[in-house]
Amino acid sequence: MLPRKFSFTQLKAFETCPKQYYYAHIIRIPSAGRATFSFGKIMHAVLEKFFRLVMERSSLQQASLFGAKPQKRSAPATPVSLKALLALYEETWEEDWFFDEENKRLYREKGKTILKNFYESLKKTVPVPVALEQPFTMKIGGASFKGVIDRIDEEKGMWKLVDYKTGTPPKDGKLAFDDKEQLFIYQMAAEQVFGKKVGSLVLHFLENNTQLAFIASEKDVRKVEESVTEIISAIRSSKFEPTPGFQCKSCDYRFICPAAQR
Repeated sequence: MLPRKFSFTQLKAFETCPKQYYYAHIIRIPSAGRATFSFGKIMHAVLEKFFRLVMERSSLQQASLFGAKPQKRSAPATPVSLKALLALYEETWEEDWFFDEENKRLYREKGKTILKNFYESLKKTVPVPVALEQPFTMKIGGASFKGVIDRIDEEKGMWKLVDYKTGTPPKDGKLAFDDKEQLFIYQMAAEQVFGKKVGSLVLHFLENNTQLAFIASEKDVRKVEESVTEIISAIRSSKFEPTPGFQCKSCDYRFICPAAQR
């Protein structure tokens, strides 16, 4: 049975291989997990906990975004220390999905370095988010579409939507449409669901602490709507035939798929 709500992750899985989509989102076979994904989840969780502390210490609680009276926002009275941030990292760390002890050690040290550089880049201007891990559901092309926005800041009365990536940006610093598409959807949700004007979209690449900002034009929004509608239509009519190729090597279901190229 098809999911009642679609997501960006689902659409990308279908584009990669309809069979992969079938395994993951129709019959819902749990994926094997990988070090890169586990590490990414850890880093996202640590930064969420960090900014929740920032919000608490600035007397700002995340209220409902639907008509709730906004609270006064101010800089944290007691900044969250680097020691506290690293303590959050230690308590969030998970042992799963690392190849061996050396691989685990390298990832663990990498995470500490990333967080130290992240903290240093904040200096004394720690942003106080409006919301963290904000879920949404909206209609795109007649279908229900869901997602979660990593972090929402406010600048000059407009929202700044931040999405973390654990990798590095393109060497030339130029993002393709596919790189921006998920945040374009978040902008649509901010404006359509929450009625908020978006001032900027930011991809924050944690590995080298680089932030690339952009905004969706009306043309971009139309392109996203057309693309999402087209893919969902294809999913609904699909027989989920495999499309084997180079992507098989990184597919979580390569060992059970008879068509996988090994």
